[in-house]
Amino acid sequence: MTAGPSFNPSELVDKHIADVADWRGKMLAHLRKTIHDADPEIIEELISTRATAINECALKNLIHAAMAFNLARLKGKTSAGARGIRAKADTK
Repeated sequence: MTAGPSFNPSELVDKHIADVADWRGKMLAHLRKTIHDADPEIIEELISTRATAINECALKNLIHAAMAFNLARLKGKTSAGARGIRAKADTK
């Protein structure tokens, strides 16, 4: 969806719902009406879903760190706390 000079989020939502011709469009319209009935003064806004640039170096570092963590976990070299496991309470 692209917005022209007269950007109106409500009109864009109307168009998007109208473009979905199957049961999903009916459900979206029903949910939108329910929300508007609950709060008639609600303001509709759109959030940009355009892709942003990815920091390749940071992504590579994250992937390497995840791989190292998973390999160490498989070998049993990480502590239980690092794996998200809490020590069991003594129930005696």
